[in-house]
Amino acid sequence: MARLHQRMNSMQMTLEACMDMQLELQRSVRQEVSAALNWQSRLAEYFVPDESNLKYVRNGVCCLCRDAKIDSLLYRCGHMCACSKCAQKLLEGRVKCPMCRAPVIEVTPAYSIQ
Repeated sequence: MARLHQRMNSMQMTLEACMDMQLELQRSVRQEVSAALNWQSRLAEYFVPDESNLKYVRNGVCCLCRDAKIDSLLYRCGHMCACSKCAQKLLEGRVKCPMCRAPVIEVTPAYSIQ
């Protein structure tokens, strides 16, 4: 009887550990979803296609963060207007191309020969 009680306690502790891990995973997923939605809403809020975007692109600077160099090609439309970090966020967030609003299906690294 003592062995049975010991095994039941062991199973209960294992179950509690699993429940704790599940709660932690759910919290983590909620944080990731929240961060993605915040980024997408900030993008929609601050990004308005206009002539200044074209100015950045002509200078080889990402039209989204306006900080990094353009190094990515957006597949479907073929525009080169974003750095790899912003392009990946466009892809993950299912946000459309900032230049023409075509869906971003894939991001391809682009290398310049100098």
